[in-house]
Amino acid sequence: MHSNILRLITAITFFVAILGTALTSSAQINDEIRSSSSSSTSNNQSKETNSYDNSSNDDISVIGDCCSALISDVACSIGTWLFADLIDKNIENIDSKKEAVPRITSLDLELPIGVIPDNYIIVQPRLKLNGGWFGTDIRTHHGIERRLSGWDTYTTIGWQILKLNLLNTKKLTFGIGNGFVYEGFSKRANYEATTSIDIYPTEKWRIGGEFRYANDAANERVMRLEGNGNMAYTLYSTNHFEWHALARFMYARYYETVDIWAIQFGTSIRIQ
Repeated sequence: MHSNILRLITAITFFVAILGTALTSSAQINDEIRSSSSSSTSNNQSKETNSYDNSSNDDISVIGDCCSALISDVACSIGTWLFADLIDKNIENIDSKKEAVPRITSLDLELPIGVIPDNYIIVQPRLKLNGGWFGTDIRTHHGIERRLSGWDTYTTIGWQILKLNLLNTKKLTFGIGNGFVYEGFSKRANYEATTSIDIYPTEKWRIGGEFRYANDAANERVMRLEGNGNMAYTLYSTNHFEWHALARFMYARYYETVDIWAIQFGTSIRIQ
């Protein structure tokens, strides 16, 4: 039932896209015809001042514009068809693996907190959505440092808009992502790329790692390099829900000069 609903949505989306491009193409052609007719009438009324060559050039230009519009619409239709076909194949991929790999479609919530060293705290709430080959990932980073006058907070918000789950098996998950990171201090957003791997040696344990690269292109420097190694143990699980305990070591280098590290502990839940 689930797969049939998704296929129906995909089919409707594809139909609407094709209908929209067809209507757009028709409207563009009609506009060109009307423009051509208007141009021809104007030319007939002013033959004394316009030559035959200019009229021919105008007609060729109109034909060229019509052809360009048609080619553009055909390319858009083909792209839409390919995307719909890819979505359909991804649904088949999910259906074939869902029983063996329940996490292939999941929502993950994580809350790791860095407690070592004790002069600052790093909190990194995170939300991940996975749907077969594709996913998205939102993470906020809050670095809270103790000062003589109180506490200073450094915040970033990162969104991996599109993540590709290149490998998704019962024992291994590997993926790459692209998106941006927004820095509260500078009020600027920079490009960020990620790669991650998770290994499942047993049903209870997960061992993984992640690397993040953010580029400050405006100033031609690296905004952040970050890596972490992590472990998770399943405290409770059902067919559609898991609760984990987390332990993680993370290291980051900001603007090629500032280094921070932390040992984090926390928890996570997965709805699958």
